[in-house]
Amino acid sequence: MKINRKSITAIVLYNTVAVLKKEGFYMKKIRIGCGAGCSFDRIEPAIELVEKGSLDYIVFECLAERTIANDVQRKEKEKDKGYTPMLEERIRSILLQAKKK
Repeated sequence: MKINRKSITAIVLYNTVAVLKKEGFYMKKIRIGCGAGCSFDRIEPAIELVEKGSLDYIVFECLAERTIANDVQRKEKEKDKGYTPMLEERIRSILLQAKKK
């Protein structure tokens, strides 16, 4: 097995869960989907996740370095626009379907 950051994280999580179970703690399983990894990601995959992914939560991770730099530049030009412009569109595109579930 190749040891890297992902495998170490998986091992730590597995061991943490094992200890919690041994101590009698109940851990509810939740499904989390990532609807964006940066501000310019496509919206369609997020919609599909909400429709077909049996998710409990969806995350729009729009804080990558490039996104933050673009948003800072935008805010300098337009004082009321210090956020990712597609965030509102993302939320609106999944809101009705998410509310149904």
